Amino acid sequence: MLYKILSLLGLMSLIHGVLLGTILMYLSSNKKPSLVLGAFLLALGLSFLSPMLLDYGLLEDTPSWMFLPFRFYFLAFPLLFIYVKSLRSKLTFSSIKVHLYPGILEFILFSIAFFIFDGETKLELFKSDYFTGYILAANIYSLLYLLKILLLIKENREQVNAYHSDVENKLLAWLKPIILVFLAMTFSDLILMIVQQGLKVDLNFMYENLLITYAVRGVLFLALTYWLAFFGMKQFYIGPLVRGEEKVEVVGQDVEIETETSEEFGNIYEQLLGLISQSKCYTDEDLTIVNLADLSHVHYRKLSKVINSEAGCNFNTFINKYRVEEAKRIMRENNRPGGLTLDVVGQEAGFKSRSSLYAAFKKFEMNTPASFMKN
Repeated sequence: MLYKILSLLGLMSLIHGVLLGTILMYLSSNKKPSLVLGAFLLALGLSFLSPMLLDYGLLEDTPSWMFLPFRFYFLAFPLLFIYVKSLRSKLTFSSIKVHLYPGILEFILFSIAFFIFDGETKLELFKSDYFTGYILAANIYSLLYLLKILLLIKENREQVNAYHSDVENKLLAWLKPIILVFLAMTFSDLILMIVQQGLKVDLNFMYENLLITYAVRGVLFLALTYWLAFFGMKQFYIGPLVRGEEKVEVVGQDVEIETETSEEFGNIYEQLLGLISQSKCYTDEDLTIVNLADLSHVHYRKLSKVINSEAGCNFNTFINKYRVEEAKRIMRENNRPGGLTLDVVGQEAGFKSRSSLYAAFKKFEMNTPASFMKN
């Protein structure tokens, strides 16, 4: 019974991966660069084809169908890595081809084996140490790319917080749990393979438990497929985190920022505080550190260092503290005709959405803006 459920889950992962991947690729645009994410889901779904044929006993009856060139173990997670990079900058083939070559080579080799070898040769190759080594290498390769994606998400979070006052739809927080689950499943596959194939440990006594584990993994794969498709449709192109990535020039400033002193930082910080209080630039919901650098005539990288050193926080936290104080001041105005709504408060204080207002209030006031307004 469990084996039938497992086979059914594999079939569903195949169908849903191909279907949702195709939909994402079709709906992709400049604002929603889901083309590569759709290609990842398509490759991930097709990778279930050969295991599914094996589960249903079709490969044993017709071994000539072995080595269908749709495993994509060396292509799927590199595509997900490319997708994350594509959210931040426009990519060209020359900039991503190094990540695609192993997957292309995998497809070519499997195609050659599929069309040239007979069924008996394919069966022998399937049971050989060569195929075991291929699966082992694929797992290690996948782990490396999953770790690279985690590092990319971490780097993105740090830079967004350092350069943007509004981080909504920019942090890719929805993607991190997915990568962690993929990482755990791939690592468990690797360990299991080392134990079974490398150490030659007989795990037949765990057969039922392993089937339950794989059934749970099948459900997780389906859930992750829908999670990726849902958030992929919502995720907009982030773009370069700073115009500095496109060689921004800020008027009247020296870009040499290596030689600085604490006294210089202190002076810049005092001027910055006066400028912010006077201009109330924090009420601009799209304010970036480059905008502030334009106003203060200090290079944005140097300004980031000054804020980190003198305020002890990143740019996002620094600006949102001002916005929370502004929101509190607005809420204390009880004499406004028609009263106040949280949407009005958020907009006037510089928050792009109500969720941003709530998140900042919870962070700095340990309270909700609704509760603060009532009291």
